Amino acid sequence: MGPFTDGGGNVTFNNGTQTLTGSYQIAGETLVSGSTVNFNAAAPTTIESLRMTSGTLQGSSAVTTSG
Repeated sequence: MGPFTDGGGNVTFNNGTQTLTGSYQIAGETLVSGSTVNFNAAAPTTIESLRMTSGTLQGSSAVTTSG
């Protein structure tokens, strides 16, 4: 999956394995529910609002939450 450069709204990862290789800048909530999400950006990734009900968050990029 390519970069998300900007966006409002929410993103849900609810199935399979998703690999993000670019910047991730979503203003709404990010929900991980039953999916494996790999953040492999060159720079650290900051997620505004993260909710995990099941699944895995991993990858080569450092991930922080701000909300």
